Amino acid sequence: MDSSDSKARRDNGAYKYYPLDVSTIALLPDEHEVVINPKNGLALLVDWGMREIRADSQFEREACRIVMQLLHDWPSFVRYEKLVALISDEPPAGIVERIEAARFTDTLEPVIAPLVAILDKSKPALARLGLLAYPMPEQGYLLTSLRDPSQQDGTEPPQA
Repeated sequence: MDSSDSKARRDNGAYKYYPLDVSTIALLPDEHEVVINPKNGLALLVDWGMREIRADSQFEREACRIVMQLLHDWPSFVRYEKLVALISDEPPAGIVERIEAARFTDTLEPVIAPLVAILDKSKPALARLGLLAYPMPEQGYLLTSLRDPSQQDGTEPPQA
């Protein structure tokens, strides 16, 4: 089961459902799920047990694609190559080659800068859902839980 398998899945295609729990790992409390409308970027944190919306966020088009990929691939991290391909017109093979070359020459930062900028801008929206896109240096991003309520604006990563 991947993170997009929902207890309350509806197959109308208008929304994507992400319960974010697999086996013994969960980013959200029981009966909670992130629901996203990919067409308009509206994201909801739904508590199905209480039948209420706990939080809502709005993502811009590119950010929505990135966030949905992070949600879909959770609990695994998502490589830069996969995320950059979501916001670039460059062929995926070219992106992979460019990122590998940048890793080799220690010039990765400027290559992933557009991705980093989008995720930085999305921190508050993710935080409202109780989530954080945590950077995995030289690799990509991992979706994690924002556990510390003092960081609800999404400006700082959670303390380990």
